[in-house]
Amino acid sequence: MIVYFSEPLLPSSINPDNITLIANDGTTSAEVAFKSRLDGPALVIRPTEPLTHGIDYTLTMDGLVDLSGNPMASTSRNFRLDPTAEVPPADVGPIALTTLPGYPCAKTDLDAQPGKQGRCLGGITSQTPASANFGQRPLDDLLPITEHPASEPIIVRFSQDIDPDSIVAGETVVVEKQDENGSWQSVEGYSLSLLNGRELRAVPLDKWEQGTNYRYVLTDGITNQQGIPLYSRLLSQYADPGRSLGDLSSGGQPLENRFVARDITKTSVLLPLKNLPSRDVNANLKLDPEEPDAISGIPENSMKLAITEISSGVLEDNGQIGCEVGTEACDEFKKFIFLTANLDVEIVGEPTVAEDGSTRVPVKLHPSVLLTTPSDIWVNLSSQLLAVLATSDLQTSQEFDTGPLALRMRYQGENRDGLIDGVILQKDGQLTFETELDVYLDAPYLNVRLSGLANTRLEDNLRSYPINGLKLSGPITFLDDGRIVIEQRNVEPIVLSTRLLGRATVGLLEEESAICSIGTGLLCRLLGGVVNGVVNSVIDVDTELTIQVAPNELQLRYVSPYTQK
Repeated sequence: MIVYFSEPLLPSSINPDNITLIANDGTTSAEVAFKSRLDGPALVIRPTEPLTHGIDYTLTMDGLVDLSGNPMASTSRNFRLDPTAEVPPADVGPIALTTLPGYPCAKTDLDAQPGKQGRCLGGITSQTPASANFGQRPLDDLLPITEHPASEPIIVRFSQDIDPDSIVAGETVVVEKQDENGSWQSVEGYSLSLLNGRELRAVPLDKWEQGTNYRYVLTDGITNQQGIPLYSRLLSQYADPGRSLGDLSSGGQPLENRFVARDITKTSVLLPLKNLPSRDVNANLKLDPEEPDAISGIPENSMKLAITEISSGVLEDNGQIGCEVGTEACDEFKKFIFLTANLDVEIVGEPTVAEDGSTRVPVKLHPSVLLTTPSDIWVNLSSQLLAVLATSDLQTSQEFDTGPLALRMRYQGENRDGLIDGVILQKDGQLTFETELDVYLDAPYLNVRLSGLANTRLEDNLRSYPINGLKLSGPITFLDDGRIVIEQRNVEPIVLSTRLLGRATVGLLEEESAICSIGTGLLCRLLGGVVNGVVNSVIDVDTELTIQVAPNELQLRYVSPYTQK
């Protein structure tokens, strides 16, 4: 917690007698232990144990004085953290949202090409076999090995609070340099620190060696405060389609990033941004019943989905997000998915004046990953006959769970090795941030089946699905405490042409009497006449389902920290 004052305070007046923090769960009240420090005119209060979500707190300050000895009137502030389920969660491990330098995913093809450090594990890589339905798909971009200022720390920001005891140099966090023979040797000249529970820094005691190749490795020995290990294999569930979401608690391949140290003078200013507020409060990639669900307009850090077209021989041409097709009063909240993300932005140059007279400040975005909560897709089979032949519940209404989605920002440029361009400018009298992204969208847990029958799973194309030219724009504002708020919305529609390919093999009984056990009347006679004596039928279920995000219905809200230290 941070309290800002109009002028600096006398340090000796900052003591436990003058500041109290009380927790009230509605039944009992208890004093909360904390540590505090002054940072200029700001008072930083850090509880020794994480605060509890969903209960009331009261911070009282009495007896504080300024440097001239003038007392401040007794002041109290009430607050609460948004309600949520278990914090940190026990079902999903922490995820690295940004890594500086590098890209926040476990990798493969690490040595495929000089100057590159492979591809995200689970994307389309050199190990990915040709698809039975989609053939050989284009490989993902190779990720570049970037240069990093020799005096700058390695910075990793996580989705959840990390157990400090799990951060161990040389064990769970390994930094190595490459010798003249190409072998990796351990590095000891750095210190590790964990800031605010979610930011890991590896600071060189002197400098990283100029021109030397380094790598740092984060293992799944890093855990959240429930002991759930770091999850880095965001996409590799493709190796086992339909895998339980519970596997997000089982750790994964170490996350490795490589860089070249350069003794360069840094002229840019790093702005580490966080997506706030987050509906997925505990970052377990789903909305728990305790988490807030009331919305007004387009909620912050969300994306509203709509089905605009279905082309299929087995589905009706209408579908709906969040509710069964035809539901008259579908809760608007169910049409949204909610985002978890961080973003590292660098202000890289002096303001320039464009031809139209506007002042423009260039910025660079470090590519990162945005993760979402799931959504439900509802469709109707085109006939009751299909429902009987290909489903276990005999219902025409079918629901597909997308599972969590991943949006991977891509490097820009012909060789896909450059940071992403952005600009700060005045637009219609408003300070505005604009950028244009190319991203991959992945739905690694999308498991399209007809009522869950194992023999009707369809293959989808939402694997390294390219969304190019995603234009984002939004206002920049400043909070009273000096923090920067950057909002971004999509300027144009985002269209996902989702293809579902495959065939459903349906095992049928040979006797009409057996078939009639699942139907009556005309349906029974129809089934008997059509399939009597047929042991296996194959239904072609190829489908194209268009999902759209209308303009301004992807909303991102990034907030800078209170200090850039």
